Amino acid sequence: MIRGLKKKIGIGVGIAILIVIISFLGVFRFHVDVALAIWAIAGFVMAYSIYLLVSYFIQPAKLITISTKVELKSPPRILKSVQNYRLKVSSEKH
Repeated sequence: MIRGLKKKIGIGVGIAILIVIISFLGVFRFHVDVALAIWAIAGFVMAYSIYLLVSYFIQPAKLITISTKVELKSPPRILKSVQNYRLKVSSEKH
């Protein structure tokens, strides 16, 4: 999940950098057509939005099974308090 989030944030930062570069080119008059720059920015943002939407619905649900196991340190007849029980939790991803 964190890896996917980092990837999405990286794409978003890339789009933001492109927007800043196009804005600076427009401000300093490097013959960039403003309408073309705006359409390019809108295209990048729209493509990124569609990517987020599609990736949200395509990801399979992750099932996590948690199994618990109680281990006894001594035979049950000797146990007199709950402190003598030790609980082990293990998780399996399917």
